[in-house]
Amino acid sequence: MHRSKVSERTVRTVVQVAAVAAVVCVVLGFFLATAGAEGRRGLLNYREEVGLLVDAPGASASVAAGLFNPGALGTLQGGGYFLGWSDRTALRDEPKDWLAILARRPLSFSMQRFQLVDADGNQKHLDEYTVGLYSGNRAHSGGISYSWSRCNCSAMERHRRLTLGHVSRWRWLSMGLSGAFDLERQDNYAQADIGIRPIGPRVTFFADAVIRYGESREDVTAGYGIEARPVQGLTLAGKLRNDGDYSLRLELGLSGKLRAGGRVHFNKDGDHIGTSYALEEAAYRCDAAY
Repeated sequence: MHRSKVSERTVRTVVQVAAVAAVVCVVLGFFLATAGAEGRRGLLNYREEVGLLVDAPGASASVAAGLFNPGALGTLQGGGYFLGWSDRTALRDEPKDWLAILARRPLSFSMQRFQLVDADGNQKHLDEYTVGLYSGNRAHSGGISYSWSRCNCSAMERHRRLTLGHVSRWRWLSMGLSGAFDLERQDNYAQADIGIRPIGPRVTFFADAVIRYGESREDVTAGYGIEARPVQGLTLAGKLRNDGDYSLRLELGLSGKLRAGGRVHFNKDGDHIGTSYALEEAAYRCDAAY
């Protein structure tokens, strides 16, 4: 019993430090940003990959939010799992990208596969793994995760990275902060988001923003959207990015905590660029505020 309490206290201390570090790195990222860096990046591409949520990580009820902000997992009751796959229009006849996540307090683990085509037209793939540690509750939660990858080609770079995150939720408001750090090259990004429920728990307005190392504040990518639960078991959401791309999401509650859904993604010209599907189980009470 004593050992269990010590272990729990250690986990809580680690994630609290991670939460403080996330706040610091986000503040520094947004206010000390400078113009510069160009070239290939080895970090998670938040701008593109957060489309998996059609949401903001700090306001999300999805297990997948933990990929972008490890602290988001602590807001879920008991963790959960997520299985997803994507059909990119440009690679429609190729194998699908897929993702699997398992979260059981205080640990999480995920694996995702990106299908690629090299310069010679050969099919390749990159596998990425992430292990995380998180703690907290629906009001305040923090987390830290470490990611590494294996790739049999040079078509995509993905470096080892450390991600820190924190989420705070009040009755009608949520705020999320996260930062990711490249462990192989001088690179990082800072991310912040907000969720508001001004008319009750069934409607959430959200927004997020991200800035990368070497960018100026004018280069910040932001997204804005709304999520609605008009009836029990049905979720509708839409998100627009400031570059004109947009996504839509529909989810159905199958039984208990189990949900299935799809997301469609479009560019600024209205062209369909991809579809993703997901099956997940995570505790979420839509009849209550944050």
